[in-house]
Amino acid sequence: MPRVANAREGFFEEPEVQAVLRELPHHAKHLVEFLYLTGWRVGEALTLKWSDVDFARKRVTLRSAHSKTRKSRVFPFQHDDRLETVLRRQHEFTLEWERADSCVHTVRQVFHYRGQPLRKLRNSWRRACKRAGIEGRLVHDFRRTAIRNLVRAGVLQAVAMKITGHETDSVFRRYLIIDEEMLAQAIGQKAEFLDGTP
Repeated sequence: MPRVANAREGFFEEPEVQAVLRELPHHAKHLVEFLYLTGWRVGEALTLKWSDVDFARKRVTLRSAHSKTRKSRVFPFQHDDRLETVLRRQHEFTLEWERADSCVHTVRQVFHYRGQPLRKLRNSWRRACKRAGIEGRLVHDFRRTAIRNLVRAGVLQAVAMKITGHETDSVFRRYLIIDEEMLAQAIGQKAEFLDGTP
């Protein structure tokens, strides 16, 4: 049987993320940055309610009913100031909408459009990527990016899999992109080892 090479290899560097964020409408910016920082699936993020965000304990909980694996997942952010900032800004955005809404109702969804749950991101995403000069990228590329960033940071694979919600090594490895920078770091580590060898 012929081998089919259909695995995507897209990922984002920080300047590209910032370029896309600048082009997104306000209601989508925090969602996209959340996906970039967590590596969660779009569908998982869109189900989050404010009751799932605990600012006191600094954690976001994905309920099992909304997880692709049907297992709940926790993302602690006590050591991730950037993610906490994103969530707090989204919370302020939500409170401002509630105050401005003449119907005065509580917005339960973390990511919403005019108080209503966001259903999709496709059109806003495509336009933002085009204006940022990086057409053809997928939101799902953030999962590959998150895995690569975790590995670059030296996080153990078992821990990284817990964060991103991967259950098998084979699927995790399919998402892991070994890029030139990671190769260079590995060679640098080898060089340091040899330099210290008597």
